[in-house]
Amino acid sequence: MKKKTHKISLFAGIIALSLLAMEAINKFIFLLSTKRESLYRENTYSYNWRFGKISYNKIGSGSPILLIHDLSNLGSSYEFKDLEKCLSKTNTVYTIDLIGCGLSDKPKITYTNYLYVQLISDFIKNVVGSKTTVLTSNRSSSIGIMASYIDPAYIKQLVLINPTDLNELAKFPKRKHKLLQYFFSIPIIGTFIYNMCNTRCCINNKVYKQYLYKHQPIQRYREAFFTSAHTQGSASKYLFTSIKCHYTNINILRALQSIDKPIYILAGSDVPNIKATISDYVHYNPDISVSYIDNSKEMPHIEKTMECINQLSSIL
Repeated sequence: MKKKTHKISLFAGIIALSLLAMEAINKFIFLLSTKRESLYRENTYSYNWRFGKISYNKIGSGSPILLIHDLSNLGSSYEFKDLEKCLSKTNTVYTIDLIGCGLSDKPKITYTNYLYVQLISDFIKNVVGSKTTVLTSNRSSSIGIMASYIDPAYIKQLVLINPTDLNELAKFPKRKHKLLQYFFSIPIIGTFIYNMCNTRCCINNKVYKQYLYKHQPIQRYREAFFTSAHTQGSASKYLFTSIKCHYTNINILRALQSIDKPIYILAGSDVPNIKATISDYVHYNPDISVSYIDNSKEMPHIEKTMECINQLSSIL
């Protein structure tokens, strides 16, 4: 009996020490990743939305344009730092940190596409205050399309940079995804796994493989991605798991067919299967205009800023 009790105590002690070690690692990662404060910029404002404070930047003057970064736990308005400077010479440029991203609040909720559609509609009505051009990056394309479909009055036109594959957007949560979401929500352990999925090495690999064409990404953008993934500590994992478990997905086919506003697509020529993706978009809305940016992947606005500006100048 004593031997059995000793084994149980030893096992419990190992678990307790493991949890303490995980918690210490979690705190160290969050402290290290936010130390440089790479997301803070001039001309930053705060919008008190119903689900939390929303951080955004506003520069320039002229016809308004709203830039919406990639829907990702790595995402923030910093993604458009170079592009917004160029656009601000002729336009009033708003760059928003979506809720759950960057410097905006990160409530511990399940994030959905409709939540972001509400945010964009409310932001344009209450902050921009007039019809605006909406430019989206990657996974945020569905947000722009659904916002234009559900509440079209304040959206002038859409510019989609490398929109998400329609088949990918049609994936919905299954039982296994709900179990995965529950697993990530576990204190300490779930946060530790999240941090292991978002190490500097993992983020750099994503930048190399998906975001940029060159294998020498700009350091300040890498820091911004890393910081955004860990700002506000464990709260960052809730958007990550919502995306992984397909809660932010939505079938946009009806919206895509129904929108009668101008839609433009800027595509990186080296994004895998991009021509097939764009072909699907054009199939459902033949009025979409398409331009390609050579030698670029998912974020041409970072490494091919002037080429993007040249394409946007004729649109804006």
